[in-house]
Amino acid sequence: MRTIILGAGLMFTILAMHVEVETAASANMSVILRDRVSIRTDQLPEPVKNALNSVISEGWEIEEAFLVTRDDQSKFYELKLKKDEERNTLQLDKEGQPIH
Repeated sequence: MRTIILGAGLMFTILAMHVEVETAASANMSVILRDRVSIRTDQLPEPVKNALNSVISEGWEIEEAFLVTRDDQSKFYELKLKKDEERNTLQLDKEGQPIH
């Protein structure tokens, strides 16, 4: 009986630590990104549209587009892509270059 209680206590401690780590990671993410605004694809700058031409020619469709502003006021475009059942996210700067 003591083994079951100790095991349950240990499991609760591990779960509590996991939640703390996830919360800290989420908190760090909100510090990095200040603003994320949904935009229409026709609002994308020409260099970004040109960069997307090759992706679109491979059968990918743009589901959503966002303009993301970081805490340092730098901006980039985040694009949610779909091809059949496959999904992907692409991040490009205003010149159409991938962000790593």
